[in-house]
Amino acid sequence: MMWAVLAVASIALSAALQRAHVPAAWLIGPMVVAISLAIRGFAGRMPRVGFTIAQALIAVTVSQTITTPILVELGSEWAPIASVVLLSVVAAGVAGWLLARYSRIAPETAAWGSTPGGATTMVILAADFGADPRLVAFMQYLRVTLVVISASTVSRLLLGNVTQPHGVAATGPFEPVPFITTLAFALAAGMVGRFSRVPGGQFLVPLIVAGALHATGILHPYMPWWLLDAAYATIGLSIGLLWNRETLIAAVRILPTLLVSTTVLIVLCAASGMLLVVWGHVDPMTAYLATTPGGLDSVPVIALDSGTNLPLVLAAQTMRVFAVVATGPLLAKLILKLTARVQEGAQYDQRDRLRAEDARA
Repeated sequence: MMWAVLAVASIALSAALQRAHVPAAWLIGPMVVAISLAIRGFAGRMPRVGFTIAQALIAVTVSQTITTPILVELGSEWAPIASVVLLSVVAAGVAGWLLARYSRIAPETAAWGSTPGGATTMVILAADFGADPRLVAFMQYLRVTLVVISASTVSRLLLGNVTQPHGVAATGPFEPVPFITTLAFALAAGMVGRFSRVPGGQFLVPLIVAGALHATGILHPYMPWWLLDAAYATIGLSIGLLWNRETLIAAVRILPTLLVSTTVLIVLCAASGMLLVVWGHVDPMTAYLATTPGGLDSVPVIALDSGTNLPLVLAAQTMRVFAVVATGPLLAKLILKLTARVQEGAQYDQRDRLRAEDARA
């Protein structure tokens, strides 16, 4: 019964958002409905394989924007892209330190929870490095939720009603043979990516392989708009249903600090995007999506619907995923050391005050 309510409410809200020209309406609508039901006690979960297939379908759709001239253009923009990736890692460190310093969150959890990249990947890695995966999941998907909403809002403000509801998906007569070929390729590549050790592999493997085949003219993906919308909805539901009342209650005491930290991270990443605008002569919306800390789980959906420079957005987001995976353990150790030094300093100050009081007495 609850699944039926979830489906009907998601379709209704998504259709309303699409009529209002909200970018990624079929991601945001299901996500909002899923969150509202999850925090009321609905414990349903989308199958992991569904999330994998949805990301693979979106990756194959995005691959249509990858052509040889665009790859050459990206090669000339490597310096500003690398710079904003580095600044994003620094911003994550600042946000993580703020959490560790001004809340009860352990430094390791603060570091992995603040790291901008694939949310699922960060949760998996967090458990391997001594962080609390439940709290990291809450932090990651709170950030993803805020990023999706803020990116959609920014897109609406910058572009108005000029959106592409179905990105580069096919809207003409249905073509069964190309459809079956594309679907089979997406399923195979997505599953290979899922079981690979590549961070975000269920998205990156189909994207890279399909992009290479498309750039060389071997593969011509065909993705009907209705299937792409279903993929959006699957990702939205998968993210929304990860919320639950228990985790929310456990984190409610740190929620104000968490919201401030997440906002700081989003703002710092957006500020780093100015490098792409000034140095790389990139339009503001593309720069914002290339630097926003949403990761490969959600940003490509917004980018598809906003008519931005998709390859540049994906290049920046992909490079950052590998950068944060490589620097995550070092970042956690750094935050731990800085927090320990601050705590030691506070203890020394307290001892000095007590000694001064004893001397006066």
